[in-house]
Amino acid sequence: TGGAISNNAGTGVYVPSNGKFMVSGKPYISGNTSTTNLKLDTGAVMTVTGPFVTGALIGVKTTTPPTIPQPVPITSGYGYQTGGYNAGVLPGNYFRGDIYGVTEDGDPTSGEAVLKLSGGSISTKVRDNITIDIDKKIASKTNEAAKKFTFTVTKDKGAVAPATSTDLTSATGVTYSYILKDHTDEVVSTTYYTPNANTITLVGNIPTGTYRLNVTVAYGGNSYNASFDISYANVTVPSDYVATPAGYFSGAATLCASDNDRKSSLFVSGRRVSIPVLIASNHEVSQAEYERYCIYSSQGAPTTGKGKDDDGNYPAYWINWFDTIVYCNLCTMNDTTFGSTASERLNHCAYSLNGEKDPSKWNGIVEGTGVNAGKYCGPSGSGADYQLSNEITPAWGGGIVFDENADGWRLPTGVEWEYLARGGNLTDEGQFIFSGSNTSEEIGWRYSYPYTGAKCHNLQETKSEKIPNALGIYNMSGNLEEYVWDRSDSTETIGPTTPYAGPVSLATPDCHRMSRGGAYDNLEDIMYNGRIRHDDPWSRWVDAGFRVVRTVQ
Repeated sequence: TGGAISNNAGTGVYVPSNGKFMVSGKPYISGNTSTTNLKLDTGAVMTVTGPFVTGALIGVKTTTPPTIPQPVPITSGYGYQTGGYNAGVLPGNYFRGDIYGVTEDGDPTSGEAVLKLSGGSISTKVRDNITIDIDKKIASKTNEAAKKFTFTVTKDKGAVAPATSTDLTSATGVTYSYILKDHTDEVVSTTYYTPNANTITLVGNIPTGTYRLNVTVAYGGNSYNASFDISYANVTVPSDYVATPAGYFSGAATLCASDNDRKSSLFVSGRRVSIPVLIASNHEVSQAEYERYCIYSSQGAPTTGKGKDDDGNYPAYWINWFDTIVYCNLCTMNDTTFGSTASERLNHCAYSLNGEKDPSKWNGIVEGTGVNAGKYCGPSGSGADYQLSNEITPAWGGGIVFDENADGWRLPTGVEWEYLARGGNLTDEGQFIFSGSNTSEEIGWRYSYPYTGAKCHNLQETKSEKIPNALGIYNMSGNLEEYVWDRSDSTETIGPTTPYAGPVSLATPDCHRMSRGGAYDNLEDIMYNGRIRHDDPWSRWVDAGFRVVRTVQ
């Protein structure tokens, strides 16, 4: 009726022929190393003599189909497995064993006994390991096709056994139903969306914003559920960019608090964060992109880096944090998305210095002649790395003001960068060590000592030989570290009161700017959450670059 039998080097409980095993209350028989927790020989009987209660967990394997003479009352809330065919199924439907290999036809030689809540009888059929996936997390008002969400259903995906998956998306007998809720958890009227089998299409008059979409798939007499946070925005996504859904972190507990490989230092207990819909570059800004508005040169960079190449297809590096700020404003000022005139576009810029958003008025740092006329040249000459920093001192960049309401191109904040790196996932479940994989070689470039040749890789190599994360973004682990907006110093503590854009009070000579992620040369720090570099905002590094984002309004 209670107690635990676990971690034995063999069967947990063995009942010989014609024996009887009586169970009720809160038994816990699990984790025995033979993987057989309760074994009943032919003729042995398991009798449930009373109701199971919250916390009860028992695994059963039988040589003949089990029977029971009476219905079994099972209290909801009992323990359940976290791996296997019923992975993630909340208590209330099945009370099951932990042996793989269950078949639908009830073959007792490969089955396990399962107490089924509905009807209270013992069955050898369990719920299939069904996975429901969504094709995207954000819909656009710009065209009808972009308003549609499509779902796929697979059986046994990722299970230990069997290893293969079966596509059930359009299988006979599979049905779908949907519930859409807004950010206040109120159910949204069905007049705002049209369901059609494994798709739903949002109707044009639905308000833009973030929603929770609950999907129920009925298959084989069972129901399977999945929930997705989706966003609806008026957005046109340029080539080589992705639209990312809005996100929310409740602050109930530090993200992945118990896992040092995945634990966050920014999404911490008590800190509530709402991330807007973003358009983000799916790649690090290239040298060619940088040269549209800025004069690029890796002159003076250590030989361990990759210099400027012929087609500009390598990421821009050997630039400092200030350089990226200027680039972002110039990029916005030349983007007709923000208006047909220069004055219109200027209003969308995210950064200003002394109230001025046009970098050409930041004491002549945008200059050049000939083909470079009007481009930002950056500090140059002996000791001139301090030129721009002197312009905005004191406070090591404190003079640059970030307009969080602007929708122009900018650096991501620290929390935005990590949100993108985690593939938009702000729950403990399904987190990778690296951005998109647990295997670093799949998603990022790195090298081993000693140095041999060029280290950072070009964008074609990145996209053709590496995989993106769940948002379709490349290289957020490996290749280059990436600058973000946030101020930082060695004494900084992120807590519940830390603003969305990071600390604002670090206007001291010890204040640095963050770069995030691991670069090709950070062998021990390649994981996306494993390195937060604290740099002088005018320092240049051969292993640091950047990507740009903008807020969708």
